[in-house]
This record gives sequence, C-alpha cells and structure tokens, in this order.
Amino acid sequence: MTNLDLDLNLGTRAPAVAPPDPPAPPGPPVEGLVQIETFEFAGEATAEFTGFDATKYDAYFFQLSGVIPSVDDAPLWMRLSSDAGVSFDADAGNYEHVIYGRDQLDLNAEDTSAPEIELTLGVGSAANEQGVCGEVWMIGPDLAVYTIVSAIIGYTSNSGEPATVIRGGHRKDNAATNGAQFFFDGANIAEGIITMWGLAGS
Repeated sequence: MTNLDLDLNLGTRAPAVAPPDPPAPPGPPVEGLVQIETFEFAGEATAEFTGFDATKYDAYFFQLSGVIPSVDDAPLWMRLSSDAGVSFDADAGNYEHVIYGRDQLDLNAEDTSAPEIELTLGVGSAANEQGVCGEVWMIGPDLAVYTIVSAIIGYTSNSGEPATVIRGGHRKDNAATNGAQFFFDGANIAEGIITMWGLAGS
C-alpha cells in the first residue's frame, strides 16, 4: 500500500508538490555588438543617429552597405553633435581629417580646418557602381576629449574604378559626442543601408 492509498483511505489528499521555478531569461550581453538603429534610404538628405548611451556602450560601429548618392561624383561626409542631434557642428575649423586610399591613382588628402569629416572622395552612382560599403568606428565618444572617427571603406569612384580608403579624423572640441550625421556633399542618399551598433561595456 502506498502513501497515496493511505491518504485516500483517511479521506485526505496528499499535498501537491510545487513545480520548480522556470529559469530566468538571459540578461543583456555584457560584451559584444548590440544593434541600435538601422536606416534604409530612398532619397533622404541625411542619415542621423542619436542612439548613444554611455551607460551601456563604450564604442560605436556604423556599418555602411551600398550607400549611393543621387548625383554622380559626390563625396560622403560625416558630422558630429554634442546635443543629441539638435544640431551638428558644421563650421570651418570644427574638424581635422586625413585620408589614405587608392583607385587607379593615389587618393591621399588631408584638411586641418574642415566643416566635416570627409569619409570618401567622389562616389559613383551609375549602373554597376555599388556605392559605399565599409565600417566607421567611434571609441569613447562620451569622454570630454576630441572624438576620434576611424573608417575603412570601399566604394566605386565616379570613374567606375574600385576604390578603398582608410580615414581618420576628429572633432576639435572637448565635448562628449552623442549624435552622428552622414550625408553626401551636394546629393541625397539615393539608396543603401546604415546600421549603428553599440559595443557593450565590460
């Protein structure tokens, strides 16, 4: 005779055994890339990102895929903000940058007093010219120092030649950065995707 039989004979019921608690869902990653914002473009003038959060991320990575200007031979530029995108620094002398690259010719250039960070030279927009593809990094933009931007980018030039560039630059202001803007000089963004990722702090 089982305990259950005894309980039934006595007119009582054995107490139910509570099931174990389910495991807690996994928390957010401590380290690694976290997708923040994605924009897919169809003729917009600019791409503006404001998903900066110094409590979560130490650095940011922008992934550019097939970003094509609406007008041939337009360079891709970048500007930064310290007021969460209300405005972007755009005065001569706000930035300093240098570019090293090559298509069929050397593409080396620098500017010590610019109104933007120039990410590429003239980008092509004709058939079979795939636009800008690559990556742009910002590390520690929440620090009150010059924010450094570094990029490795491939694109098709306005002459139809493949081009690759390594870009470095900074905003000449000891203020935290919490906004980033991408745009073509003299053209809209005809198509393409830019995704912002955050590198979670340890």
